[in-house]
Amino acid sequence: MSRDLSQPFLPDTFFGAHLRTEIDAMKNWSAEDWFYQRYEAQSIQYLKKLASTNLTLVYVASGNKSETARLARDAAAYNVTTKWMLLDAKDRESLSRLSWDQQAIVDFLVMTKSSRFVGIGHSSFTWNIALQRHQFLENNGDYLDGSELLSDALSTVFGETGGHPEYAACLWP
Repeated sequence: MSRDLSQPFLPDTFFGAHLRTEIDAMKNWSAEDWFYQRYEAQSIQYLKKLASTNLTLVYVASGNKSETARLARDAAAYNVTTKWMLLDAKDRESLSRLSWDQQAIVDFLVMTKSSRFVGIGHSSFTWNIALQRHQFLENNGDYLDGSELLSDALSTVFGETGGHPEYAACLWP
């Protein structure tokens, strides 16, 4: 496994999945996003994409621990991990004292290094990661014109085609 963290991403190392099923998503997003915020919709897409790679290590970013455990069970053929699993007890304690958005920064930094990244289109977290990674591709055309909201050699953002154009138009990579 490449350990040169100065590189923008780590080829052939790990698959990053942003599982966006936290309670705020369920309560606050519009009805058209309900389908894609469900665990079933996200996990099916993520596991299909994972199966199309040669990666066996999966890093899951999510604030929903029960759904993360569910994904680990559904992806039992893979080595699934989270920031909580990678840290020793002292560091877990330090992390737990941070606010949820500070904890998410850890996931953000890890996800930017993933070999392949997947997320859901109604998440600005997902879009920020995918757009940030996209800038490192040599051939970066037509990444918004496919069957997914964003699809390139590094990242896939799932959702209704043409949905959430505001993210692609105004987020800074």
